[in-house]
Amino acid sequence: MKPIELSADAFREYGQLIHDLSDEKLTTDFSHVKYWKKITEFSLPSVVSTSYLIGRKRNFVVTEMERHFNTNEVIIPLDNDAILVVAKPDAKTESPVDVTAFYLRRSQGVVLHQNIWHVVPFPINADESAYFILFAKGTEENDLHFHVMGKIYRIEV
Repeated sequence: MKPIELSADAFREYGQLIHDLSDEKLTTDFSHVKYWKKITEFSLPSVVSTSYLIGRKRNFVVTEMERHFNTNEVIIPLDNDAILVVAKPDAKTESPVDVTAFYLRRSQGVVLHQNIWHVVPFPINADESAYFILFAKGTEENDLHFHVMGKIYRIEV
């Protein structure tokens, strides 16, 4: 599978892109600051938990995916470009289908919809990449569901 460039349209089925810096969202433009408001909006079911994740270099293969039934997940790369692999749940079996790889640039971030299968992003040109993660409190303990894939998905980089 070849990764595709991340865009709002391409990612719509999986979540929202945090990168729409269009002029209509630019609300403050002074000599010392630029500010864009409401790039994304979403609800979380409870108190928000923030986390720091390090994704390590590994083979570009997907053998297992995770999802969260009760919360969106925000993933923002802090230092390097990566590949983010996502999938929708099958309507009957809930297994991952339409597995898709996106380039996740460090100037971008995403808000994953609830129930979207995903993996820890793959660093592209680094041994490790850091990510800011945001989701509902208790997600790690109570809403972390895994699926072992029936086949291996190889990412062509």
